[in-house]
Amino acid sequence: MDVSIQVLIGYLLNLLLGLFIVFKERKNIKSTWLWLMILLYLPFVGFILYMFFGLNYRNRKTFDEKMMLDEQEKRLIEHQKKYIALSNSDSLNADQKDLINLCLATSDSAFTDYNDIKFYFDGKDKFKDLFEDIKNAKEYIYIEYYIFKTDELGRELISLLNQKLKEGVEVRILVDAVGSRSIRKRHFIEFKRLGGEVDSFFPLFFSKFTTRFNYRNHRKIVVIDGKIAYSGGFNVGNEYINNDKKFGFWRDTHFRLEGDIVEEYLRRFNFDYRFATKIKTKGEFYKDHDIKTLSRMQLVTSGPDSMYESIKNVYLKMISSAKNRLWIQSPYFVPDESIFEAVRIAALSGVDVRIMIPDKPDHFSVYWATQSYVGQLLEDGVKIYEYGKGFLHAKQVVKDDDICTVGTANFDIRSFSLNFEANLIFYDKDTNALLSEQFLRDMEESKELTLDRYNQRSRMAKIKESITRLFSPML
Repeated sequence: MDVSIQVLIGYLLNLLLGLFIVFKERKNIKSTWLWLMILLYLPFVGFILYMFFGLNYRNRKTFDEKMMLDEQEKRLIEHQKKYIALSNSDSLNADQKDLINLCLATSDSAFTDYNDIKFYFDGKDKFKDLFEDIKNAKEYIYIEYYIFKTDELGRELISLLNQKLKEGVEVRILVDAVGSRSIRKRHFIEFKRLGGEVDSFFPLFFSKFTTRFNYRNHRKIVVIDGKIAYSGGFNVGNEYINNDKKFGFWRDTHFRLEGDIVEEYLRRFNFDYRFATKIKTKGEFYKDHDIKTLSRMQLVTSGPDSMYESIKNVYLKMISSAKNRLWIQSPYFVPDESIFEAVRIAALSGVDVRIMIPDKPDHFSVYWATQSYVGQLLEDGVKIYEYGKGFLHAKQVVKDDDICTVGTANFDIRSFSLNFEANLIFYDKDTNALLSEQFLRDMEESKELTLDRYNQRSRMAKIKESITRLFSPML
């Protein structure tokens, strides 16, 4: 075939893809223009980039609805009844009721009241308690992590799980295929021989690679006997217990739960595990507990399979309703326009807005994109703090003294739209005060980024920021 004809065919295919993008991405004008420009100036490379990073399957029903329908309908009715009863309580203010209702409507999020929670800001403390709870497990242990490394910490966990399998405890592990791509199967030989199950979320078979690269399971969930749950930001790996030469101390936020909320984490794990394996776990719902502490919380999840960007909407609602203060911690701050403008408006309205980010990158492209947003925020009165003790990986937001949230979702477009995430929302002053105190302690390990210092950055830094910001919808 003549070379000119081949080129013509290539450009025709590029044009057809451009038309496809226009119709497919019409709800996101900026993303549409970005991809059209890439296709225009990089006609062949752009096609490959779009296949890897651009395809969006948010409207596809990734989960088998028929498998969940009866259970969801039954539980949703109970959730609605409980919300109606509690929404009239004088102890809930208008902002709390609005957010509860939003999460119920967009994420089928049960509002729970009797719970007990313990926070961890150091991975060593978290894994010490987790290992102890695993040792005491009687029925089952369900584990779901974005990153599960088979380094020293990972092998110690596997060895402990092997012992529980010998005791007759059911053990199932679900890891993300991309986040845990360094996992070594040889370390699970004994685990599998004893009856343990380890599976991957969205395995990267070459023929399906282009449709699965983006949609990663970023959740971190452990459920033990239906009575105890762990979640938050820590994955499984040596760096999370501060054994990392590059970052040193790993500052994150995780939590241990008992009470009504555990059932919601079990339900979330079941849905994820069933999707990945087509197998229904044996874990029972409605476990009795004796927690009498009134600690109100709500699990909200989101992902490309859901109709709404539920966690992003939670962030947006908290930002827009803040009256006194809004304190944000996130390793990545690459917001879409709605979040960015909401933060600016809050600051310009006199709200005490503070954003804490790392002072060193683990992903350079995201780091430079984050820096590109900082200047405008500083001009609007937002206080920016760069955490310097180690690496800040915590994802938490404190609003006034009545609502706060901790979980897996960063302040970036990937967490809002492309990843499967899980955040826990708290509706009590004690938790709010505890997280606020931790924020203030973290400020002592941070350096405030002033507008003068920001303006003194190098020309090369400005160039990197400008380029990475153009590609922020892809980061």
